[in-house]
Amino acid sequence: MKLIKIIILIIGLLIFTNCIKKSGTSSSTNSTIITNELGENVSDYLSVVKIKKGEKVELDSPEKFVQLWILLNHEQKQWLKMINENSNLIEDIENYLDNKRKEFYKSFGLTEDDFTQYSITHFKEIELFLEKNIEYKKAYYDSIKNQ
Repeated sequence: MKLIKIIILIIGLLIFTNCIKKSGTSSSTNSTIITNELGENVSDYLSVVKIKKGEKVELDSPEKFVQLWILLNHEQKQWLKMINENSNLIEDIENYLDNKRKEFYKSFGLTEDDFTQYSITHFKEIELFLEKNIEYKKAYYDSIKNQ
């Protein structure tokens, strides 16, 4: 399972660095801040995401994959924020994050393995999609930045 997580991280970093190199995008990209239903500030990177939590998703296109990836990055930020705010309540952080990831994928009718396999099998298509769709590339980049 840890190998899968490492593979996802490596693929993400490769796509990210390739996109940055090719577009000349700098890390100082400004992003608009909007407010979500909880009153929290959220970067506009979520505006490209059309799939909704709880919606069953078939990973049949790079667009859906990237949208799910952006949502995962957003959710992970929320989980880490919760851990930071409630560190005394969460004794086993690794299990907490593993469970949250499983819940995340399950809410879309997927598993982490489905997500990983798609990223491995369709690496080139994902990279090409991000190159052709600048708004998704920017949204992905914004989703991995600290808020």
